[in-house]
Amino acid sequence: MRGKRGTMLIIITSVVVLLASAAGVAYLTLWRGAPEPASKPAPEKTVATYNLGEFLTNLADPGGTRYIRVVIQLGLNDAKAAKKLDAYNPPMRNAVLGVLRSKTYAQVSGADGMAALAAELKQALNGVLPSPWVTVVYFTDFTVQ
Repeated sequence: MRGKRGTMLIIITSVVVLLASAAGVAYLTLWRGAPEPASKPAPEKTVATYNLGEFLTNLADPGGTRYIRVVIQLGLNDAKAAKKLDAYNPPMRNAVLGVLRSKTYAQVSGADGMAALAAELKQALNGVLPSPWVTVVYFTDFTVQ
């Protein structure tokens, strides 16, 4: 009778261990939750800045009674580029004014509007430069009225 009990104990223990293992595998593969999203790429490193200056222009609102005034500093990924940007000042200013004039008050107001405007300006500025030197657009003054 002892032999049957020992064999039965080994079988029961084996079944419990097997079920626990299967439950662990099922948990890890099925109920673990959504996989974590791929990490964002590291932001571009800013090693220099360039003062693009002040801009004052009307917004695209009906009636033309609203305006925007900003002072812009550019973050650059190349320290030597800061010296080269003076040659590109007219096309950069033209690109900035084109973007600013196309916006309405609703598009530029609030933190989200400011962030979207900075991203669009970065893209427009890098579009007129021979290399994508601009890593970030800083507003050191931002007034919309």
